[in-house]
Amino acid sequence: FNTDWNKQIAIDAVGKIAEKCKQFESACWGIGVLNEPQPSGGGAEPTDDSLHLFLEDYYSQAINKARETLPWDMPVVLFSWTYDFSRWGDNSYPYDQYGKVVWDTHM
Repeated sequence: FNTDWNKQIAIDAVGKIAEKCKQFESACWGIGVLNEPQPSGGGAEPTDDSLHLFLEDYYSQAINKARETLPWDMPVVLFSWTYDFSRWGDNSYPYDQYGKVVWDTHM
């Protein structure tokens, strides 16, 4: 997932999902942003750090793509594993810049 080519495909997909959500706005609570990068382990690329930087940029672009279509108050849902929450600042995607953003995780 962690290539510019794949990132653009994912951003385009978020745009299409946002269009479908707008089409059925009364039944759509929000949209989840796609991601599945995995570190290689053993210090090889991609590392946890490089994947985080990749996701940080991808999430920003994906939210902005969704906001081209979706209202500011419709949630855009980002995923992070609980062990990575410390990597995200308390206000990583502020409302005044990105609209309503919520986090999802698996416990």
